[in-house]
Amino acid sequence: VLIVVLLLTPNVCHAVLIQGDGLLGDFSADVVYQTTNSTTATLTVVLTNISNIANGGFITAFAFNNPFNSISVVSLTASNPAFSLLGGPSFNNGINGMPSGYFDIGASTGGSFEGGGNPNAGLGVGETGTFTFTLTGVGLDALTLDDFLSELSSQQGGSSQEFLSVRFRGFLNGGSDKVPGHYDLPPSPITEPNTFLLLASALTGFCFRRKFTKAGS
Repeated sequence: VLIVVLLLTPNVCHAVLIQGDGLLGDFSADVVYQTTNSTTATLTVVLTNISNIANGGFITAFAFNNPFNSISVVSLTASNPAFSLLGGPSFNNGINGMPSGYFDIGASTGGSFEGGGNPNAGLGVGETGTFTFTLTGVGLDALTLDDFLSELSSQQGGSSQEFLSVRFRGFLNGGSDKVPGHYDLPPSPITEPNTFLLLASALTGFCFRRKFTKAGS
């Protein structure tokens, strides 16, 4: 019964570590993509400001892309309530992230990627924010994190193309920064039913061992 119940768990999870090294701002981001079914998924970004404390600075926005335009509806839950969702309602090239082109989905403290208002509402040096994007669309169970990493911003003019860009403002010298992400290894899929199957097999083996031990005594 345990094996059957665990195998019915539909979620498939993919995770990767992304980093960014800018002229003033640096960040790290643990990103997890988890599907529930073909129309529902979540993308969780745990974003940390690892800039040099001597420079100060706050993360005030970040943006990424919509693979194959598969995502039609997005909602955001953020540990820092100053951040709100960017990119709606189309979630298609609605975020001006110049000089890295136009992005599809993101979050910001100021209502746009460029931001506005006091940057202190963002993530200061050493601070971490957790951002969970609940996604609705078509074929989401066929997507992996590699699709998010491969989907680049829309190029406009001489802009570069990136899969992710993080906005910093409020440095002590009055400057700001826009930092693209990079990763060293492609994401490895972690299929939860397989993990549960291993656990169930171990528990089953333990039960047989106990039965055999009792019979032998």
